[in-house]
Amino acid sequence: MDSEKSDEGPAAVRLIVVSWDEPDSAKAFLKALPPNCGAACFLPALPEEALAKLAQTPVPLAVKIAETGAPVLPSHAYLPPSGKYLSIDNGRMRLDSPAASGHPVDHFLRSLPPGRHGQTAVVFRAGASGQERALAGVVERAGGLVFAVPPFEPGTENADFAPEAIAWTIGNWVRGEARTGSGTLEAILDLVRSHAGADLRAYKNLS
Repeated sequence: MDSEKSDEGPAAVRLIVVSWDEPDSAKAFLKALPPNCGAACFLPALPEEALAKLAQTPVPLAVKIAETGAPVLPSHAYLPPSGKYLSIDNGRMRLDSPAASGHPVDHFLRSLPPGRHGQTAVVFRAGASGQERALAGVVERAGGLVFAVPPFEPGTENADFAPEAIAWTIGNWVRGEARTGSGTLEAILDLVRSHAGADLRAYKNLS
């Protein structure tokens, strides 16, 4: 377990939560984060076995398997151990048994205290559930950053939603160089409508 102190209080480390469940997208995202990002990244849907593949490429965060009671540290990325869901309790890691229903990203976000929503960036997968859309609205209204990756047909993926592009925007947000709030999400949804033809404006109205 890390002996370093977690970054807590009003200036607590910002959180990044990504929902990719395969290592290639996660690796491209982590590799593209700026070296001075300083956030804590969570990959709650990624299997423990993905750690070996992530370790093959240098990334600016220390990638680890989460441990119960370990502090949430800046410049670290955490994967859950096999058969467990990640969550946070008072600035420390908690490992839970999988719920009967729900996605591991849902589970993680529900564990966050309200004061953390505005310090969190979330990347939702294509085909997000109603619960995920509701949680996206909560994060966005608190001043956090939300990416809703739209579904694309094979071969028609858009560069605006590539892991590298999302990492660049989140890196700017962590450093205070990107807008937050409704304008940010509206711009993202405009891109979804223009490139994929999917109208996801319901993200704006759910709570």
